[in-house]
Amino acid sequence: SKTSLDSALALAGMAASDEAKRDIEKFTGFELDEDALKSWQEALNTDTLRSANGIFISDQYTLRPEFAELAGSLGMTAQEYTSLQEGQHLINQFVNQHTDGMIPKIIYSADSLQNTVLALINAMYFEAEWGFEWTEEKEMPFYPSDSEEVTANFVYTTFDKYYEHGGWYGVKMDYKDGRYSMYAAIPMDDEAEVRITREEFEAVFGYAGGEAIVYFPTFTYEVDMDLVGGTAE
Repeated sequence: SKTSLDSALALAGMAASDEAKRDIEKFTGFELDEDALKSWQEALNTDTLRSANGIFISDQYTLRPEFAELAGSLGMTAQEYTSLQEGQHLINQFVNQHTDGMIPKIIYSADSLQNTVLALINAMYFEAEWGFEWTEEKEMPFYPSDSEEVTANFVYTTFDKYYEHGGWYGVKMDYKDGRYSMYAAIPMDDEAEVRITREEFEAVFGYAGGEAIVYFPTFTYEVDMDLVGGTAE
């Protein structure tokens, strides 16, 4: 998730060059300083959401003192590894532990650490009950494209926070604890690029919502992000 990526990038930004730091601040959307970072980390640890950061470094290198001090103030210590296999084991062990086994590993080959000097790993675990009831799954037609029809499992419910604005459909789904919500938005134009800016997002969900019955196919998803500027280097 972007929140997980923000956490790792924020740590890197504290010891980055001015150019890279500006790029990271632009990407994450918040100013990087020690107090802000501590508040950010505290906000990410509740009864519903847990976030943990790990630092893994080859024993051929040493952390810069200011970065090591910052990590220590946030309750983190760097774990050194003497071989690629040990690095793989330590990272996978960390991720498995902090996701309650939901993600048992992220390093599938020790060779992938061949050119790695330091790894900043963020593990995030979220568990909450919906604040509403879904129907049981039932099979319905689904259309991946105009010319294709497949059968998929759907659930549905009635929402009172349904939005239509600026070329987008949107729905806000609240979790039971009242602190968190899931937002879903899709373009009205089937041919439009599925990319929503922060300004568009805020405009869509800034209006009073109406009521609608919303159907959702059960699904999995993947996220792909590209770094730019100094952070890409």
